[in-house]
Formats: sequence, structure tokens, C-alpha cells
Amino acid sequence: MDLNQIILGCQNKRPEAQKALVQKYSGLLFTICRRYCYRQMDARDVLQDAFMMIFKNFDKYDVSKGILDAWIKRVTINVALQHNKSQKIYPIEINEEVVTKNSKDVSAVDNLSAEEIISLVAKLPTQYRTVFNLYVIDGYSHKEIGDKIGISESTSRSNLSRAKSILKENILENEKREKCRTTN
Repeated sequence: MDLNQIILGCQNKRPEAQKALVQKYSGLLFTICRRYCYRQMDARDVLQDAFMMIFKNFDKYDVSKGILDAWIKRVTINVALQHNKSQKIYPIEINEEVVTKNSKDVSAVDNLSAEEIISLVAKLPTQYRTVFNLYVIDGYSHKEIGDKIGISESTSRSNLSRAKSILKENILENEKREKCRTTN
């Protein structure tokens, strides 16, 4: 089935089209779920809930207003955020901005594989990981993040700043461990 057939079939609630959509997008959407869920089991639940929401609301998808990929990603992110909210996972309020400006540390990122970077982001506390993913990966503004998860713009900024600070510390720690390993 091509994408147009899948879309038309899903709009008409045809099981073979729904199965084709799941096969085509489950990997991509599971990756999104893993970014927002600490536990793999939760990510699987969110993925299932996201597909249910997608199928339930497929009649609201308008081909003329955007690409299917963007729409199902947005639905999946919203389901993941709702899951976190239901689990009472809220961003931490930080009253002071954490500012980190040290450009020489960027080189440490160059030595990490994509899997190592993903692993470091996954280890962030959920509240920081959520803001980091929404801002850095998914391109939401701080205002949009605040509206989505019920925090102020300044809290979103400070959560992002703290997430970056933690990542930076962890990357530098990894770099130190790697240097020790290679010198021994």
C-alpha cells in the first residue's frame, strides 16, 4: 500500500490500512515514546495509546493542512505528555536560571555515538528530559512547552538550562572515563 492508500484506508477505518500504518510508523513513534518515557514498558503503553488515538481521530487529519508524519508525531508527543501527567511527572520549578557557557566542552559531544547521546538524554530526570526533547528535538517554543505541560515559560527555560547542564556534566564525565581507560 502506498501512503495515500493507507491514509484513505485509515480514514475509512479499514484494518489492513491501520496495520500498514502501524508497520510503517511504529519504529519512528516508539523512538519518540522512548524519549519521553523512562521505562521501556511505559513507552510501549504510550505507543499503543498513541495508535489508538491516531485511529480514533483519523477523520480529523486533513491532508491539505500538513504531512501525515508531522500529525502522528504531534499526537504521539501529546499522548506521552498526558501519560507523564497522569503519572504525576511534572517539570521541576527552578527559581533561578542556570547558565552554562563553556564552548570548549562541545568537542566532548563529537566523541560520542548517537546511541551514547540518546542514552545520556534518557538518563535525565523526566521533567528535564521532557522539556529538552520538546525544545531541542521536537522544536517547540518555551511558550508552547509551558502551555503543553502546565508550566511558565521561564520554568521551561530553566528546566532546559538545567538539562543541558546535567548533560554537559555527564558528557565530561564520560570523556574523563574514556581518557583513563585509554591511558591504562
